[in-house]
Amino acid sequence: MIRAYMIIITMVICFLTLGGSLMADEKNTKTLSEIGNDVKQIPTKVSTHLQNEWIKTKEYQKEGWAESKAQFIRTKEKLVSLFKGNK
Repeated sequence: MIRAYMIIITMVICFLTLGGSLMADEKNTKTLSEIGNDVKQIPTKVSTHLQNEWIKTKEYQKEGWAESKAQFIRTKEKLVSLFKGNK
């Protein structure tokens, strides 16, 4: 039983070591001009993102209000039929 635990612990250590060494080999190859261009594009990207979110929100609210109106009409019809009685 102890031998099985030792094998499992050894395997976990090997996987962690291998994974750590693979992640450490990544290199950042961006130049300063690329970083500068990325920074310059931030206001445009933020503006575009906010406009897209605003459009999505308006569509979501439009669908929500339409469903709300339809549900109100169904509820009203049920209440009217309840008080009138089905003859």
